[in-house]
Amino acid sequence: MIDRRVIGYGAGLLLGAAATAQPVIIDGLFDDWSGVPVAATDPSGDASGAFDLTEVRVRSAGTVLELDWDTNAAKNLQAGSGSDGTVRITLTFDSGTTLTLDTRSRIAYLDGSTGDSVSWPSIGYVTLPTTAMPRYETRFDVSDYASPGEDVSIQFSGSDSLSSPIVHTLNQPADPPASPAPGELDPADCADLRIVSLNTLQTGLTDPSQRNQFARILDALNPTILCLQEEYNNSASQIKSRLEAIDPNDNGLPWNVVKDFDTAVCSQFPLIYYDANDSFTTALVDLGNGEAVFVASVHPKCCGYAGDSNDTRRIDTSENLASIVTDFRNGTLTGSLTPYADAPTVIIGDWNLVGSNTPLDLLVHPNLPDMEHWALQRTGANDAATWRDLDGFGFMPGMLDLVVHDTGGLARRSGFVLDTNELSASTLSAYGLQAGDSDASDHYALVADYELTPETTTACSAPCDVDLNGDGVVDNGDIGAFVTLFLSGDPAADFTGDGILDNGDIGAFVTVFLAGC
Repeated sequence: MIDRRVIGYGAGLLLGAAATAQPVIIDGLFDDWSGVPVAATDPSGDASGAFDLTEVRVRSAGTVLELDWDTNAAKNLQAGSGSDGTVRITLTFDSGTTLTLDTRSRIAYLDGSTGDSVSWPSIGYVTLPTTAMPRYETRFDVSDYASPGEDVSIQFSGSDSLSSPIVHTLNQPADPPASPAPGELDPADCADLRIVSLNTLQTGLTDPSQRNQFARILDALNPTILCLQEEYNNSASQIKSRLEAIDPNDNGLPWNVVKDFDTAVCSQFPLIYYDANDSFTTALVDLGNGEAVFVASVHPKCCGYAGDSNDTRRIDTSENLASIVTDFRNGTLTGSLTPYADAPTVIIGDWNLVGSNTPLDLLVHPNLPDMEHWALQRTGANDAATWRDLDGFGFMPGMLDLVVHDTGGLARRSGFVLDTNELSASTLSAYGLQAGDSDASDHYALVADYELTPETTTACSAPCDVDLNGDGVVDNGDIGAFVTLFLSGDPAADFTGDGILDNGDIGAFVTVFLAGC
């Protein structure tokens, strides 16, 4: 039954609570900053280097401090021409302690002494995007230096500075936990396939010091398609043997593997290999029943910055891959692939995307029609970082690994970046994982679940039942239950059925709530 006397009030309460309490996700996308006021502005044209500050926004949640800042120029933070200068961010706490980040020196240090450096994990540091862009978002966890209710003074230096520091009070509650509960690493109920990407760090799939960690990860993830990078010394047959020994899908069936250079595409479904003669492996995965997906496992040239020779090589790789995808769609790539020209495409792997954004731009809409980037969130953290230096110093954590997919034949259902260090003990136990398993590589595993959406299949239905607290009455208690599920990231709040929790699910819940479905 529905208690309609409270619906209007409850729906308004839901929309207000969920809209204001959603955390900012550090992913290089900025829609979630729209409700945060500008804390400081700075004139254009007054910088001594390439980074010309114009606007800064500040938000905090508990002792997590987040900045959204515009530099008015597309330059890499961590590398580039010496004439660019640097960006330093200095936080001054009530105790008098200072914490300074120097982006070009790639160091964080205390009280003005570069000899007193602190690791990235110790301050929960992430800045995205990793490519050369004019706008960035940054997160610090300052729990070692400040407490809720205290002030933090924020100033920039290097290329540019603010006319006066921003003083921000840590007076907002902490964001809800981001760690998934047991069951949330499973494929979505309506997913037809799971694609996993894993950079194994120097042929780690069979290395005695790494192989057990990777085996546990693959056992937990149950990939339909596995894309590997940095498998330098293992042949396709060696990878096949290892996967069959791990048996990640617990079915005893053989694996098929195709490999180019250090990249591979692996599946228990039949593969049709295309020799691209480049730093990626391409293959058609025949899923049966007339369904297939064209997959590229990528690992272009590393390092450098926008405009240098490494960046040029990455751009060349993307241009080649875009041409291959276009030919595949046109049915002209090779005769054996012509019957599959309508199959969707997924490009996934370690893109080494640390220079310009051009390699990504070339492979998404409109340059490659109907292709889009899916920024996956790291488990247990409100960010999209996929790489970090294992010693915690040097190059800053970033998003080097990406998934780009065809929107025409695939619907997103669930996806994440697996960081076992951030999983709860109950989740680790449920999946046979250990906390340090992700440390077998400096890259985290990427996981993307899709539903195939041609006309011959039925899309997954969104939830209908809104009695979320199970008391037999649809009332404000169910609104509170939805808010709790939504803020904790529980898939039960996915009322649009698209595998993503966002404002669309709030609207969908309200619609179903009012209808009493």
